[in-house]
Amino acid sequence: MQELCLPKTRFGMFITGSEIPSWFVPRKSVSFAKIAVPHNCPVNEWVGFALCFLLVSYAVPPEACHHEVECYLFGPNGKTIISSRNLPPMELDCPHLYILYLSIDKYRDMICEGVVGSEIEFVLKSYCCQSLEIVRCGCRLVCKQDVEDIYENSIISSSEEIGVASEKVRII
Repeated sequence: MQELCLPKTRFGMFITGSEIPSWFVPRKSVSFAKIAVPHNCPVNEWVGFALCFLLVSYAVPPEACHHEVECYLFGPNGKTIISSRNLPPMELDCPHLYILYLSIDKYRDMICEGVVGSEIEFVLKSYCCQSLEIVRCGCRLVCKQDVEDIYENSIISSSEEIGVASEKVRII
């Protein structure tokens, strides 16, 4: 198998949706995502963190506030801001998902200093107004195995689509 191209940069998506995908581990708290440090996966196998926040805006009109959200990583020396962005206007009462991927590379030293045998904690905050509700969140520690699984599933899906296309060609 060829060497995988592992994601090295932070990226985020903002999409409509009312359910946090099952791939993310759901959290009981609203804006705090705590990831337990797995004992069966060494730190050198970690690729990054995937966070998903379900948001609803009550701003009237929707353009009235470009909600500013900040995501923090809590470590042994306090909190570190890792992402800040203004969200695009959201339809009133329409749920949206803010999905954020963070590469481990930038935070590896900070994490390794103080979380062994503990948890890694992220929090999403909005300071701009009171019209943005963070409904719930989910998170996942992304390991090399996850990337390999996604890669293998995409190859299988692609080959199935090619097979379906060739079947259609034969029928016609």
